This record gives sequence, structure tokens and C-alpha cells, in this order.
Amino acid sequence: MLWILAEVDQEILAIRGTEVLEVVPAIAPKEIMGSVHPWLGVIRFRGLIVPVMDLAKRMELSGTPDSMRHRILIVKNEKLSPLGLYVPSASTSSDEEFSQEADKSRGKIFRQMTVEEIFSDRYLHSAREMLRGLTT
Repeated sequence: MLWILAEVDQEILAIRGTEVLEVVPAIAPKEIMGSVHPWLGVIRFRGLIVPVMDLAKRMELSGTPDSMRHRILIVKNEKLSPLGLYVPSASTSSDEEFSQEADKSRGKIFRQMTVEEIFSDRYLHSAREMLRGLTT
């Protein structure tokens, strides 16, 4: 299995590659009036309006200054798809590499999460409200 790894502060988050549609260079999301923490705004992706969440803010961790390494993970979610996850960097890992990475994480917290866990119903509700404001 392929894993997408995103390092934020002292944590490495691993998401199954099957939940990620695409990894794209970070562009500045358009701020939407009424968007709430941890949502940054929206981007256009393949003709769709995609809400983008800041992973560091979602995990209540220290973010890093914007850089060319930042990415947006376009992820699928059955309740409101697609969604964007703004991360400081992203890399891929196979199952074997994943185990080795976890072993040598050197004091960093290594955490596996599903898209459903990251974008819980509470956050999906605020994303729907943000998108509703765009269509009215």
C-alpha cells in the first residue's frame, strides 16, 4: 500500500494513498467570508470548488511559514468530496518504507489517520456552510 506522509511540527501524519486523489503545489486559497478555523478558504481544482483545511491548525500544532514545499492534498470524502488539506510538505512511502520511517522517526509522533478522522462531521458542517455562501 502507498502512504502519503505529511510532517507538521513534531508529528508525521500518514494517510492511505487510496484516500488521496492528487498532491498539488500549494496555491493561496481564496478566503471566504464566514470561513472558520481551521479552514483557509477554497481553491479551484479541475473545475470544482474545493474547501481547503490547514492541517497544522486542525491538529492544533505550530505551522511553518509558507514555502515552495507546501502542498495541498486533494482527498476524497464520501460526505463532501473533494476536500483539500494544506500541508508543509508531502512524500510517499510504501508499507515497508512506512515501517522503517516509523522506527526512525527520532522522537516525532508518528500517527496514522483516515480522511474521515481528519474531516469529522463538525468540520464538514462548517465546510458546507462556507460553500453554501458561495452559491447564494
